[in-house]
Formats: sequence, C-alpha cells, structure tokens
Amino acid sequence: MNPRLPLRNLAIILTVSILVSAVGLPVKTNGASNPLAAFIYESCVACVPPGDVVSFNGNWSTSGASIVSYVWDFGDGSPPVKTSSPMTTHLYGGAPAKWQVTLTVQDSAGLTDTTSQLVLFETVPHYTFQPTNPVVGQQVTFNASDSISYNSTNPIKEYDWSFGDGTSGTGAIITHSYSAESSYRIVLTLLTSYGKPSVSRTLTVGQSNSNVIYTVITDKDTYVPSDTVHIKLNATNQGTQPATFTFTDACSGFQFQIDNTGAKKTSGTQAGWSAPSPNNCWATRKDGSCS
Repeated sequence: MNPRLPLRNLAIILTVSILVSAVGLPVKTNGASNPLAAFIYESCVACVPPGDVVSFNGNWSTSGASIVSYVWDFGDGSPPVKTSSPMTTHLYGGAPAKWQVTLTVQDSAGLTDTTSQLVLFETVPHYTFQPTNPVVGQQVTFNASDSISYNSTNPIKEYDWSFGDGTSGTGAIITHSYSAESSYRIVLTLLTSYGKPSVSRTLTVGQSNSNVIYTVITDKDTYVPSDTVHIKLNATNQGTQPATFTFTDACSGFQFQIDNTGAKKTSGTQAGWSAPSPNNCWATRKDGSCS
C-alpha cells in the first residue's frame, strides 16, 4: 500500500536564495573617500541688530573620512573663518544684501572640496528629498516648494536643479533617478530679479536590490507515487535589480529569472520534472519516486 504523501512536504518546503550578479553593476563616480562640500543658509529677517544676520549650516557636507574643518569665505571682504563645527553665523553690513559665499571642507585624510553659492538675504531656497536613502534606479522626489522670498517685489520665478551627475532639471517639485552608486551634491538655484541664490545638500545612492515576492501553488494537497502533480510559481520582483532564485526539493530544482516587470524565464530542468512553460511556469512531477 502506498501511503498518500503530503505534497507540500516535498515541493513547498523550499530553499530560496536571491542571487544578484555583480556583472554590469554601475561603478562609483566619486571615490568613497572624496569629500563633497555643501551648505544651506537661513536669513534672520526679524533680528534686531543693525545689519543682516545669516546662519550657515555645512552639515550636509560629506566624506568617506570624518570632516575636520570648515573654512567660510562670507563674500563681504571679511577674513575667512575656519571652524571645526559645520554651523556658523555671520553679521553682514547690509546693502547690497547678497554675497557669494564659499565653503571649503577638509577631511581627516587631508582631502578638500569647495563649493561657492550666492546668498540673497531676502530670498531663501529650501528643499527636501524622498526617499532619503535611495538606491540605483529608484525615483527620488525633490521638493523646493517651501522656498521663500521675503520681498514681494522680488518673487521666485524659477527653480533650477543640478543633480550632481551631470544632469539638471527645472521645477518646484521634480523627480530624478541615479544610474550609479555614489554620493552626489544637489544644488537648488532660484531665479529672481535680484539674483540667483543657491543651497546644496548631498545624497548617497546605495546599491540596487532585489525584492522577490513569490507563492507556490499545487493542484493537489497529497499524492501517491506515479501521480502527476502540477506546481505553479507566481513571482514578482519589487526591487530595482533583476534577481535569480532557486527552489529545490530533495529531488530537483529550477532557476527562475525575475525582473521588475514580472517577466519569468526558467532553466535547469532536472530528472523527474518536465519543463515549465515560459508563460505560466507550470512544472509537472512525472514520477513519485521522491519520498
């Protein structure tokens, strides 16, 4: 007498592994140790002291090593200021109320980077981005709608973006994706009648990933030797990198290539199994020899 064996003990207790090939992965455009200088600013339009008080934040600068110094040239003829803190405040004398400010950062490896941006006292660019830790190929949304002009006679006319990878864009809200794993300096520049103030932040793009969601369906809960059993694999890849995964039982296995459109390919038909069709990924168990 042949006992009826539970099929799911055979075919659904599976070893699943996500295998992402390193071949063809993008090469970093910036070395891991290279610093990138970046800063934002805030104008204190309600401050009581005479002159214009502006706060600067260079915390958006980044490096593979720790940043040890920030050198600020405030663009008004005053001596440069060197600090170990990324944040500083400067009191300007007033008119013309716009200055070309330069920040130079140095990391513990002795490497430096410099960025120069126009600061306009009565117009302050602001932006955010989501997600904050994107991966290669993932869409990032940049939102500059919180930028503000305190002078009604000098409205913001345009929002211009430099994404740090050689590309640019225009708009208060815009999306962009990166083709290489690296750190990038994103510069937002506002177009106004009085000048083009800018701020910058850095963004680190990580390695793309695979996120395969799958189910295995059989047409029988139990079977006896010599039964024909059908197994169907439904799989989609919600990640950004094509993935190969293998499922095996004690007798044999298949490899499926799943991409982010849900397309499926198969290979590796072994003894005891028929080849699944490319459209529905059915596999037929032809014998019942595996206990």
